[in-house]
Amino acid sequence: MNILYITFGDRVDVHTQAIFSICSFLRQKEHIETITVFTDVPSFYNHVKDRVNLVYINPEQLEDWKGPHHFFWRIKIKAIQQFAKEFAGKPVMYLDTDTFLYGSIQVLSTELNQGKAMMHLDEGDIAKGKAKTEKNMWRGLADKNFAGINFTKPFHMWNAGLVASPNTKNGEEFLLALKLCDELCETNMRRRLIEQFALSVSLHQTYGLKSADNYIAHYWGNKEEWNKAIEEFLLTGFLKNLTVEELAEAFRYFNTHAIPIIKKQKNTKARLDRIVSSFFPPKEIRYLE
Repeated sequence: MNILYITFGDRVDVHTQAIFSICSFLRQKEHIETITVFTDVPSFYNHVKDRVNLVYINPEQLEDWKGPHHFFWRIKIKAIQQFAKEFAGKPVMYLDTDTFLYGSIQVLSTELNQGKAMMHLDEGDIAKGKAKTEKNMWRGLADKNFAGINFTKPFHMWNAGLVASPNTKNGEEFLLALKLCDELCETNMRRRLIEQFALSVSLHQTYGLKSADNYIAHYWGNKEEWNKAIEEFLLTGFLKNLTVEELAEAFRYFNTHAIPIIKKQKNTKARLDRIVSSFFPPKEIRYLE
């Protein structure tokens, strides 16, 4: 198994998430061939640099990957395409940083080797989606042809926190994803989920899809609590001067069931919190002179 992360910018939480996720895989390293991080800040990974391949991506490369419509998340498809080309014929798996391995990587690899692609989970038929973005997307897709595909039957949106390919068809799945992504960007469709949908359709058309949520946790719905726990985990390791191997071993004792993966809050609560805060500002703020 060859694993890829993509990280950009100086937000520390993104990089701590990535290192935490890497540790979750290193505890089963006997089933992993390589772990690679495409990043513009490789210095954030000095602690794990002996266990991962660090590939510096410069600003010019990022701009090129955004494509003709300057769509930022097209970068994900291009990065996975480049990675898959490097390991042609071998399974590849891209992961968002807010993920970690909690199942067996050996079993996951076996499923992938059976010839079907994998994404994190099936979010359902886009034509039946209730969110504004999905409704807008389906209005732009229904009964039309994009990238040689007629959108006259149900097409499912899959969560792209994990994107894994058997990688046995000379990259045709990613060429299709790019073509679909670029053609959809030419419309007035909301762009928020375009790259995710393009990958969902292309992998389904090329290999068929299975879900990987039985192996990989994706805490996109409760990042605040997970970030706090991860920072404590890594800071404790730093204070104890743990090696990468010792951090990976420490992950075995991290209680992954103690924090919800998804924790939805009412928008009304957030609005009320902001209103209350505006009525009760800090009484005193002082900086060093």
